[in-house]
Amino acid sequence: MQPAKQFFRANDRFDVVRQVGAGAMGVVYEAWDKNRNTRVALKTLTGLHPQALQLFKNEFRALADVSHPNLAALHELFFEDQWFFSMEYVEGGHFLDYVRPGGPSVPVAAVPEYVIGPDEPTFVGGDLAGGNLDLSLFSGKANRSIPPGHCDTKLLSASLEQLARAVLGLHSAGILHRDLKPLN
Repeated sequence: MQPAKQFFRANDRFDVVRQVGAGAMGVVYEAWDKNRNTRVALKTLTGLHPQALQLFKNEFRALADVSHPNLAALHELFFEDQWFFSMEYVEGGHFLDYVRPGGPSVPVAAVPEYVIGPDEPTFVGGDLAGGNLDLSLFSGKANRSIPPGHCDTKLLSASLEQLARAVLGLHSAGILHRDLKPLN
């Protein structure tokens, strides 16, 4: 593993592997947790604005006790020259790359039972068998390995079921996810 270009201040417990994402409030890193002897994700807060810090702490406190098979588990909240929390690391990628077989994150060989056949419905130009589903609602880079708009409907259905279960788990805990997007 190559060392990450670090903005996270190293400490004795975590070895940062790489940056995996960034948003308006912080940066997420893949790291090795020496105490747990496992990979974790570290979500850091990039600024110290009081409102951002309050939101960050509230996010951790609200989610720390939520346990669901379709949600990453949160571990610990830290302050060591900066605020961050550790959580279960989940290998992932862009949702659209995943449901479009042959994309960079899911080679066709990895999902042969889901390859679209000639009589399978596909999303083309926003239509599913005459419906009105518009994939442009999902922002993000297009997968160039198959025609734009096509996707594996079986894989999409299974993935959306898992997503719905995760959101239902949050709603059951009284939490509203306000950042659903393909990369998340």
